[in-house]
Amino acid sequence: MNLFEKIRIPQARYQSVHLSEEESLTEDDHEYLLQKHILRASLNRPKWRSIIIYTAIAALAVSFITISTLYLQLLHQHAPRPQLLCGTSIAEAREAGCTFDRLTKAWLPAECPRYYEEEYLRYPSTLNMTNLTSWHYWEDRATTKEITDQEMAVFAETRPLHDMSWVSTNRMHLAHCAFVLMRRADAEEAGERMDATTEYIPHMKHCLQMLLDAAMKAPGIDRPLAEGQVGFGAC
Repeated sequence: MNLFEKIRIPQARYQSVHLSEEESLTEDDHEYLLQKHILRASLNRPKWRSIIIYTAIAALAVSFITISTLYLQLLHQHAPRPQLLCGTSIAEAREAGCTFDRLTKAWLPAECPRYYEEEYLRYPSTLNMTNLTSWHYWEDRATTKEITDQEMAVFAETRPLHDMSWVSTNRMHLAHCAFVLMRRADAEEAGERMDATTEYIPHMKHCLQMLLDAAMKAPGIDRPLAEGQVGFGAC
C-alpha cells in the first residue's frame, strides 16, 4: 500500500460510519429532523413578510368593524319606531307623561321634540308692535271670549277633533307654519321623532302655500333686490 492509499483510508472509514448512522435512523428520527428543518427555515424567513401579513390582518379587522358599525347605525336610523300615544283624555295624557305643546296645539309625549315652541311664543314681542305682545285666541269668530293656552289644552277632551276649537289671526297662523317647518327640518336632520302635525306632509304643503301667498302680497315685492348664483348641481 502506497502512501496515498494510507492517507485516504481513515476518510473512507469515516464516511462508512457516517452512512451507516444515517441508515440506522428510525422513521421517528426522520420526522424529528424534518420538523427541525421546517422550524429553522421559518425562523430564517425575512421579518418583513410577517409584518405585511399582520398589517393586512389588522386592516381587514378594522374595515370589518367599521362597516359593521355603519351598517348597524343605518339599521337603527331606518328602523320603524313604535308609536307613542297620549290616550283620549287629559288624565290618560298626563299618566303617559304627555304635556300640551303650544306650537301644534296638541298633547305630545315627552319623547317628541319641542323645537321652536318657545321661539314661537316669544315671536310677537320681537315685532315691536304696541298692540301685540303675545298670541291671542278666542272661542269663536266673533271673538267674544279670549282663551288661554291652559283653557285651550282642555279642548282636546271636551271638543271633538272635527269641530272648531279656537280661532286666531292670520299672523299667528303664518308664524305657526314657519316654526313648524323649522321644527320639521331640525327633527329630520337629527333623525328624531316628529309629532303628527309636524310630520304630516299635507300640512307642510299647506303651510308652504300660506307663506307663499302672504309673501306675494308683501309691499315692495317687485323691486329688483333678489340675487343668485349659477352652478353645476347634483342630486
